[in-house]
Amino acid sequence: MPYPSALDRLAQLARETPLAPALVSDAYTFSYQQLQQKVLMVAANLRALGLQPGERVAICLPNSEAYIVLLLAILRSGVVAVPISTRFPHSQAEHMLNNIGVGKLIFDNTPNENWSLKAFAVNEIFAEIGDGELKTALPAFDPASDATVLFTSGSSGQPKAVLHSLHSHDLSAIGSNANLSFGPEDRWLLSLPLYHVGGLGILFRAMHGGGAIVFSDNTDLAAAIASHRITHASLVATQLYRIMQKSDSLPRLKTLKAVLLGGSAIPSSLLRKATEHNLPVFTTYGSTEMASQVTTTPPDCPLEKLFTSGKPLAHRQVCISPGGEILVRGRTRFKGYLTPTGLLEPFDAEGWFATGDLGGFDADGYLHMTGRKDNMFISGGENIQPEEIEQALCQIDGVLQAVVVPVADDEFGQLPVAFVRMQAGMQIDSEAIQRCLAAKIARFKIPRHIFAWPFPETQADMKINRLEFTARAVELMGK
Repeated sequence: MPYPSALDRLAQLARETPLAPALVSDAYTFSYQQLQQKVLMVAANLRALGLQPGERVAICLPNSEAYIVLLLAILRSGVVAVPISTRFPHSQAEHMLNNIGVGKLIFDNTPNENWSLKAFAVNEIFAEIGDGELKTALPAFDPASDATVLFTSGSSGQPKAVLHSLHSHDLSAIGSNANLSFGPEDRWLLSLPLYHVGGLGILFRAMHGGGAIVFSDNTDLAAAIASHRITHASLVATQLYRIMQKSDSLPRLKTLKAVLLGGSAIPSSLLRKATEHNLPVFTTYGSTEMASQVTTTPPDCPLEKLFTSGKPLAHRQVCISPGGEILVRGRTRFKGYLTPTGLLEPFDAEGWFATGDLGGFDADGYLHMTGRKDNMFISGGENIQPEEIEQALCQIDGVLQAVVVPVADDEFGQLPVAFVRMQAGMQIDSEAIQRCLAAKIARFKIPRHIFAWPFPETQADMKINRLEFTARAVELMGK
């Protein structure tokens, strides 16, 4: 059966529920009618500035209502949106964009002389927005055509440029909403950047569900949840832990309908505490290549199943290769990777994409992810999967987050080194941690060195950069 695009849904909502909130912040509320008007006007401005259907344009902006309007307007114009991280140095960003044929960029309004691309300030794009007639006719758009290019996190190598159609994002949102039940009157807190597939997915879920996206400058997430009547939130384990540390925050968390919990290994103690307080936690496995979620736990999931990544959502298919690799396909799958020489389509004859992730299904059909193929290393002739050690570390009381990386060693070739983030007020006791690990994993897998978490905590990071942790380990060990 055919499914409407997010752009069709926006137009429908503007007609049928024109006053319903679409974008909400600390200072304003845009209705669906207002959002549709702004999108059409900005789309016309983009056409007037010479952007052509099929052309790729980069967006380098912090999250804002202007970003949402601009992104939807780019899609409505038939232009391909290329959101990029605001953290990239200009030289790296321009290299990545030049490699995939992007010659234009939209940035914030801060004067900047460093871009060699043809750059437009947001104020320039929005300058002529008003209530008058559209000055430039908009072309028809094809939901199956190219729509977005998203860069992977590059956590273990160079970021890859992932090409999606509009419909892959649409069907990702439709499948997610069926599981999480996001609809009118609901509000999803935008706590992830829009250049990340997890943040972008919130936009599409809102358009298809008819709910609102909420921006908040309040760094106290519990306070933001209360003040804006948030019903849904996408969090990583550290964020949930911090909120739950404050006793007055728990009542606010209990007003939520869903907490979508992603990222790296989730401490078992955190999931147990969340279950004890009847918090609506959903654990998930996803990827940029599949337009966000692939599997997610269903509502009212028992505790033992929250330790899994859930079941495949609608419009996705998952299987396990003979070697234990997770393979995915379906209508949310990307078109391929953009490269300097063209589109690379890394699919087998049946359309399966090999994720590089390892895992398997239990008897009830829940996916258990065990690690990444390219993270495995050899120590003294033994295979070591870092994620196995990280999961064991996260089962130890007091450990909130863990990363294990290999460091070169003359005797064993490589040795595992761990970084752990401890709960507030707790110090690392390496010997005690090693004793706990001895009861959980083989002795050769126990890290010889356990260091404190070396980087500042940030809300936006869904994935850690293992290369940075390896470099820090080498530095600390004086290698």
